[in-house]
Amino acid sequence: MKRCAPWMPIVERSWLAEGHGNQPSLLLLQVVFLAGSRVSSTPAVAAYASPNEFYRRAKALFWSGYEKNPVTMITAVLVMHW
Repeated sequence: MKRCAPWMPIVERSWLAEGHGNQPSLLLLQVVFLAGSRVSSTPAVAAYASPNEFYRRAKALFWSGYEKNPVTMITAVLVMHW
């Protein structure tokens, strides 16, 4: 969040946290992981999944209609284009 938020301050940390019986959006998580994987050189990130893998997952979730919240969908598209 430190590196990506200054350029694209559209994702609130609270949207990614679990709480009050709510699960964070899988689509939003994948696009945040995608953005993070593009700016991180940490070996642990590269060992988990590549930016292409995060993009593939986010794209599949988007096109499958899994996410029902239109604001989350727009946010995800904006982060993917970042």
